[in-house]
Amino acid sequence: MPIPAPRIGLFGGSFDPPHAGHLAAARAARVARGLERVIWMPAARSPFKSAQTGGAAGEHRAELVRLLLEGEPGMELSTLELERGGASYTIDTVEELLRQLPVGTQLFLIVGEDNLAGLPHWHRAHELLERVQPVVLTRRVAAVPKEQGDGEFAAALRAGYLAMDPVDLSSTQLRAQLRGARSAPPGLGESAFRYMQLHGLYGVLP
Repeated sequence: MPIPAPRIGLFGGSFDPPHAGHLAAARAARVARGLERVIWMPAARSPFKSAQTGGAAGEHRAELVRLLLEGEPGMELSTLELERGGASYTIDTVEELLRQLPVGTQLFLIVGEDNLAGLPHWHRAHELLERVQPVVLTRRVAAVPKEQGDGEFAAALRAGYLAMDPVDLSSTQLRAQLRGARSAPPGLGESAFRYMQLHGLYGVLP
């Protein structure tokens, strides 16, 4: 009996900082698509962000991801993009991962619905969708986004829609809550908050 091809998720982002909403998204994608594991990939620098405002360096964001994933089955951290440096193009990461993973691996790219509008404009976007199966996380209370890009491109995205319960949390919101904070706000673990205090991240107080 042939061995099924591995099913691996790729979850990239700034993770500045990572939080419970990110974890809920990764869990939902793993369960719904039967993924063996999800690889979390902090970006060195997003091509769509000219600069990080009030953000943390890559080494700190990676450590915060590691703390978030402690004891979480089927989740792992990769620093491939941080080690490569420069603008983090997803297609470059996907091609590198596929060289490292077993032949025949099915790679699932996990993205949020907030990325849909810009996804057709990602670097080598059509080649990217030839190499991955998208998992587009949408809120249960939101309308399914309409046509994105051309026919085949849009069809690939629509096939990947995955509705999940909304999580009212964002990294931007969390950074605002952390400025001047003496305790961890909702959605952030105590170990992550202690790490922020130790390294003076996001304006938290000792």
